[in-house]
Amino acid sequence: MATIYVRDVPEDVAARLAEVARAQNTSVQSLALRELTALARRSRNREILESSPTHEIDPQQIVDALHAERAS
Repeated sequence: MATIYVRDVPEDVAARLAEVARAQNTSVQSLALRELTALARRSRNREILESSPTHEIDPQQIVDALHAERAS
């Protein structure tokens, strides 16, 4: 595993991270790792969406189909 050091974190940010970690009964390190992992996973979302084929579907058609399915 890689090691990442974060320097020059503003005091108010560090304090808030400690508060959040404490409220979640975890460490700042675990909190930071979880958030960085989520950020890394989301970083490709735009690329994935842009590479997906586009479909000419009217959103109202989807809503209507859902309502029809739920009514049956």
